[in-house]
Amino acid sequence: MITAKVSGIAVSLLVLSAVGCTHVASVSDPRAYMLDRQASHIWVKGPDNQLVELKHARVLDDTLSGFYGSSYYEVAMSDVKQLQAKVPDHGATVLLVGGVAVAAGLVVAELANTGSNAGCFVQVSGANLAYPGGPVITPAQFVPCGPTQ
Repeated sequence: MITAKVSGIAVSLLVLSAVGCTHVASVSDPRAYMLDRQASHIWVKGPDNQLVELKHARVLDDTLSGFYGSSYYEVAMSDVKQLQAKVPDHGATVLLVGGVAVAAGLVVAELANTGSNAGCFVQVSGANLAYPGGPVITPAQFVPCGPTQ
């Protein structure tokens, strides 16, 4: 059924758009990145070499702070050995846009094919008349072809 196909494509595109355009990567200048982007969800490696996932992260003066689970976490920016954050993934974005274009083309082609009534027939007064191209008929005379809802 066409609605199931369109729904499946729409759900697939939604999932791809949620994950397809970013990836987690190390940033070269953690302080500048945090001041420019105000990323609220980051991963930071401090002086103990433990990678900590911080939410609601921010920089105040020379201190990076945020929540690690339910605990408050602070580290001096000078002690940050590595900072990872979600950054744009241009390759995935190109693939996503291409996939959306192909999917849209398939949906349009499918809708164009299902709109055709070639091979359908209408029974009027005991005679089979080809539709479309047949005479004008009233809805009471029309017998739909294909699956009905």
